Amino acid sequence: EPAAEIDTAPYMGVWYDADGNWLMTTREYHISAVPQAIMYALSTDLEYGSARIEDNEVEYYQTPSDNFYRFDVIHNGRDMEIDVTEMGVVTPARKI
Repeated sequence: EPAAEIDTAPYMGVWYDADGNWLMTTREYHISAVPQAIMYALSTDLEYGSARIEDNEVEYYQTPSDNFYRFDVIHNGRDMEIDVTEMGVVTPARKI
């Protein structure tokens, strides 16, 4: 029996306002497709580095202001979302 393949093709959504202006694009990736620099930034962050990643799926957001990856994690016993920018800045999930 062949080994199961990991689907790394992203799910994509594009968001516009009522006037047709682009707001954001979202993609969902398997965690194995996330760049190592992003994983390193999360794992070595002083505040959130000990967080446990819950899902194998990670959301990637492209917005007019910046781009970031969003992880579902458990941190200090609570479920939360963590954002990691392409520059490696780690923060609690922002409202978008």
